[in-house]
Amino acid sequence: MADKTIGQLPQISQVTDSSLLPVEDTGTAYHSSGAQWKQFVRDSVAGDVAAATAAAEDAVDAAASASQDATAAERSRQAIEDMGITSQVLSAGSVPTLSRTESGGVVTLHFGLAPGPQGPAGVGLQGPQGPQGPKGDTGTAVAVETTGMYYFSVDNDSSSPTFGHLFLTYTGSQAPNFTINAQGHLIWTVS
Repeated sequence: MADKTIGQLPQISQVTDSSLLPVEDTGTAYHSSGAQWKQFVRDSVAGDVAAATAAAEDAVDAAASASQDATAAERSRQAIEDMGITSQVLSAGSVPTLSRTESGGVVTLHFGLAPGPQGPAGVGLQGPQGPQGPKGDTGTAVAVETTGMYYFSVDNDSSSPTFGHLFLTYTGSQAPNFTINAQGHLIWTVS
């Protein structure tokens, strides 16, 4: 066969293990078989395939671990949400207590708390003065003449002449005019 370049050679339709292929290595031409090329490709990608397989297995493991972590986190969240708390007031000066019980997967924390010492009395501001109450009933004033003497009753409808009365003595030819005004003052007018 005359010298030809590789590009001038006819193209093979299918490479088999027995196919001969030209190879150049450091300036020297050789021939190689299809089987050698197949083994070369296998060897070349074996490390990549192993690394890819390991990475895939790691990804599967990580996904399983993440799923387990997510399940554990959900269980932890649910346990916290379902957690119960009780409290009990202990006698003054007691040491605080904390205990834990579990029933049906639900945890309950039991706190025992003692009251602290009495704090100082608070100081508040003086409140505003309330409105004035309604005016009370007005007493009945009665003037009665008894031998040159008048007495005034200032109690309500009292029939006793010796209880709650004001006695006034006067001299003169005419009886004085006694009244009690709306402010409760005794008005004595001599006519």
